[in-house]
Amino acid sequence: MILTVACVLALSHMAVAGIGCRDEQGQPVDWFAAIKRNNSFGYAYMGPKSSDFSQSSMLLSDPSAGSISLTLAQLYGNQSLSYLFYNDEPPSSSSPSSYAHAKGVVGMDDSLDGFWLVHSTPRWPSGPSEANGYPGMPDMELTYGQSFLCISVSGAAALETIGQALVLDKPSVYDGSVSKRVGNASPAMTDVINKKWSGLPNCDMTQLKSSGGAVFSVFAKSSQWADELYSKCVAPKLGAQRLVVESWIRGGACDPQCGANEVLDVGNVEIAGWGWRETQDHSKWAATSDGRTGCIGDINRMTSQAKRGGGTVCTEAGALGRSLAKAVVSLSDSCNA
Repeated sequence: MILTVACVLALSHMAVAGIGCRDEQGQPVDWFAAIKRNNSFGYAYMGPKSSDFSQSSMLLSDPSAGSISLTLAQLYGNQSLSYLFYNDEPPSSSSPSSYAHAKGVVGMDDSLDGFWLVHSTPRWPSGPSEANGYPGMPDMELTYGQSFLCISVSGAAALETIGQALVLDKPSVYDGSVSKRVGNASPAMTDVINKKWSGLPNCDMTQLKSSGGAVFSVFAKSSQWADELYSKCVAPKLGAQRLVVESWIRGGACDPQCGANEVLDVGNVEIAGWGWRETQDHSKWAATSDGRTGCIGDINRMTSQAKRGGGTVCTEAGALGRSLAKAVVSLSDSCNA
């Protein structure tokens, strides 16, 4: 009888649980980070209790297994949910460069539980209006490394924080639906759907608390701010002595930022036993060299990105900062004379 009651309670909890990030086994998790390796759909995973990234046994091409697939799968086949899918390279259309260089998914239910998945992968994922179920990552995205950060959120304040960041960013939303309940709780989410952008020349940092109380610093910049995100906004606002940045650099690389808030580009990385060069990586992540803070976001450290909106999300939670800092095998530039 005790076992039966325990099972009923467990099933009841699962039935009433809102949507949010899911771990590798599909269980609710407060947040997770993942790094896709190059030339593979394999990835390394980290949750709140992880001491480092570890190789997942799942593949990103599998639509029904692993943290990322199981998180996204919640949004398909349920018309009562609200969601925003945004990408500067949408799966089946194009996006003008006047929109942010930003990629992500926001999902939420009418109880105001949800998640924010920030990622770096072009042409992915297909939205609920385009697919009956989550289809997995397509073959065309096999080649390059990618980065992912999922944060479970609850309540109007958290949704509005995300919405305000997106209103400043001006992302290209290729699939979206916001219910009356969610729109009333977060007017900024409605503004995103209706393309009512801030237009202010700002780079803002706001605090976002996860469902479990972890604190994240959300950086968002508009195209009108027209400056380099990491050296002119992230490093100074974090008070970072040195910030190392891994991003996609194809022409117009930024000079190293030397002085009080040093910012340098990563050359080679090694994560969970896998290694690759910056030229094989489409990720956008950063870490303070002391390992205190880790960031995963949207923007590349290139001169052309100054005129694009976008941002990054940083945290001292868990081992993210320490693990990303440790992943740097070499830098591609230096402040040494």
